[in-house]
Amino acid sequence: MDVLNELQLLTAKHMEKLEINKYYEVIRELGKGTYGRVDLVIHKTRGTKMALKFLRKKTTKQKSFLQEYCISRYLSACPYIIGMYDIAFETDEHYVFAQEYAAAGDLFDIIPPQVGLSEHITKRCIYQVALAMDHLHSRKLVHRDIKPENILIFDKECRKVKLSDFGMTRITGTMEKRVSGFLNMKFEEEFVLGLKYELVYTFIFSELSTRLWVGYLFEKSLRVMLV
Repeated sequence: MDVLNELQLLTAKHMEKLEINKYYEVIRELGKGTYGRVDLVIHKTRGTKMALKFLRKKTTKQKSFLQEYCISRYLSACPYIIGMYDIAFETDEHYVFAQEYAAAGDLFDIIPPQVGLSEHITKRCIYQVALAMDHLHSRKLVHRDIKPENILIFDKECRKVKLSDFGMTRITGTMEKRVSGFLNMKFEEEFVLGLKYELVYTFIFSELSTRLWVGYLFEKSLRVMLV
């Protein structure tokens, strides 16, 4: 996709090495994982709260960083996708970009285990995620990592939720050996290559609805269906 390639080239050309404490006041850590971490910061010049995502250079190639950042920026005009700032830089150990801060955290944190969310909150979430996915697909992109942890919320009633984390997003038609997601399972290569993404997302989307409403997954039954 030409527009994404051009955006990646421009970002790589202008990306600088910065000292975090010179430009940002670090408030607290929002989360961490194998990829790195996310910190809540205040931009010292703008006075704006934002989330800085740090990706470890040891485990992340610059190409992968640029791809995630540029896809996120490309999609961020959609009101159901996390907003992005025109901020991407590196430190000695990390690649870093800035995104909108979701004050209420992510969807996973508010789902009561074995209970789930109320019907009206579930419908509210699913509707907004569906619109986000529709925006991706209209741009010929597939997310490939839909899960509650990647759905950020701005209030506990989920009046405003946004899809995030585009590290595994690919252009439609790209051949991949696995599809990720909150099911915590790997699809066999023959399955992924033999079905359209729309069918895979039908399984994933139905499980997302179940996870929100009743608080757990019917993963075993889904495995049987796929086999």
